[in-house]
Amino acid sequence: MNSKVEQHKEGIVSFCLTQLEQFQPRCDYRELLELSLILLGETPPRGVRVLQPGALHRARWMARLIYAFKLYMYRHQFLLTRVEEKGICRFIVFGICVYLRSCEELVGAAFFDDQISHEEKVLMVDTLSVESKTTNDFTKRVQMNINDISDEMSVKDFVSSNTMQFFAILGLPQSFLNKRPSKWREDEQYKKAFEVVSSIKPVNDFAERGVALMQDFNRAIVSSEEQKQYLLQVVEYHRIQYPNSKKETLVGGNTSP
Repeated sequence: MNSKVEQHKEGIVSFCLTQLEQFQPRCDYRELLELSLILLGETPPRGVRVLQPGALHRARWMARLIYAFKLYMYRHQFLLTRVEEKGICRFIVFGICVYLRSCEELVGAAFFDDQISHEEKVLMVDTLSVESKTTNDFTKRVQMNINDISDEMSVKDFVSSNTMQFFAILGLPQSFLNKRPSKWREDEQYKKAFEVVSSIKPVNDFAERGVALMQDFNRAIVSSEEQKQYLLQVVEYHRIQYPNSKKETLVGGNTSP
């Protein structure tokens, strides 16, 4: 594995184990954490086991990372070129070192996390103030060099000017940031924002339900991959012939195969 991962292995392992002690709303969250531990040579609390690959779809980017982990673990059973293997390795390093723990927008939720000390929140607010004054670049991605990652990094290191987008997207008040974190609990604006953040469920349920519905529908009607592909073609053809459910469309539609 990459030398940078080995260098910061202790901090990454500690993070994964801490997260596994908490409730994970979806199985793939837990699977990603467990695979990370296995790749780092550690044993997850539930033991070493690799689950059968599931659906790979656009609804969940995490699924691609999980697939990459498994490809790397069983890379000797595949005919991978050196370029492919190197690319998968880099993808995994990103997943373990950055994706698991950082997002400059979502880090805004840390302002409402009771597990983060008041001292750390003071530094987060200070960083946010400096970033907002020095840049107007609201980038969509975290700008971080893999060489800059260390065990000494904390939540404040992931705060940027784009973190304010967290408040803007959710319509959260920001005035409480001007007070000391020890006083936030008494602030009415903070209470309103905390109620909103606490009600957020970190899952992509709408996309997940759509994918699950299609999978259940397929299994109920067909039993082979060939028949499933044929069924999808029939559905696509039907949608082209009948783009809506209006009477004139149904009566005048071309029913020829």
